[in-house]
Amino acid sequence: MTIRRIVSLALGLAAIGGAELTARYLGFGDPPLVILDEKIEYYLAPSRSYSRFGHEIRVNRYGMRSDDYDAAVADRRINFSLLGDSAVYGTRLNQTNTLSAELQRTLVAKHKDQRVLVNNISASSWGPENLLEFYRRFGPFRGSAAWVVQSTHDMTDVIDLVGNTVPYRTATPYCALHDLAISIWRWFSGFRPHNNVESIGYEDKRHRADKALDALIMTLKRDYAHVTLVFHATREEAISGKAAGLDHYRTVAKEHGIYFLSTIDLYTRAYRNGHLPHYDNIHLSYEGVRILSAQLAADSRPVDHGD
Repeated sequence: MTIRRIVSLALGLAAIGGAELTARYLGFGDPPLVILDEKIEYYLAPSRSYSRFGHEIRVNRYGMRSDDYDAAVADRRINFSLLGDSAVYGTRLNQTNTLSAELQRTLVAKHKDQRVLVNNISASSWGPENLLEFYRRFGPFRGSAAWVVQSTHDMTDVIDLVGNTVPYRTATPYCALHDLAISIWRWFSGFRPHNNVESIGYEDKRHRADKALDALIMTLKRDYAHVTLVFHATREEAISGKAAGLDHYRTVAKEHGIYFLSTIDLYTRAYRNGHLPHYDNIHLSYEGVRILSAQLAADSRPVDHGD
């Protein structure tokens, strides 16, 4: 082998090594993993810890992004649960800045009890069916109060195993560059036109989502002293003051005789006061987390159902 080839090889290896280190510095290489499931669709791999884009992610024994505990011996008087999708999971947020962690700190201060626990029962892109099947599999998680956080898009969010891409990794990438390549491929795939016809129609989605949400609420009412259905407004809905899901979820709460909380006015006031509760159209910023957690902590009485 000539000196030129050796130098070229060394430079190539150095370039690959530099690219790998750069990708790791940016946060690639340690993505949260999920387990595929024919009923739940997917859920976070239990008992794992990750560092992703500078954010700590810790998953307990049940697949929740929250503190670990034993549900069999938990004191239900100081046990709370938040159920939802990526807004509850805390996309782009550190573990300590998620809605469940912030609410837990608020409730610890309110109840003067360091043992207070808020379960984060969520994953990105989960709908009512995912939540119901997860709770049936790993629950019950009995407690004092449970908040089910739903957005307008959850009205048609159902499990569809045909052609859907899971918003997580199912296996650890070989290296940070491999992880980066997967992320780039998925990003570009989102812009490509898809010719496949949806396997589930709109009306079927509405029916299935409502049926699952009804079953979930009835299950939670048996396991918690208080259940609240929370409508999580998007940025567009908060700014416009109009939300297709608002009346729907208010009606669902009224039919089940549970508390209802809308965030649309809460977020609207925040924007008017110069605060930014969202970092994109749907996900909460840490400012939004603090605003909503304070409201949830005060949620200890029935609220107006719009009667």
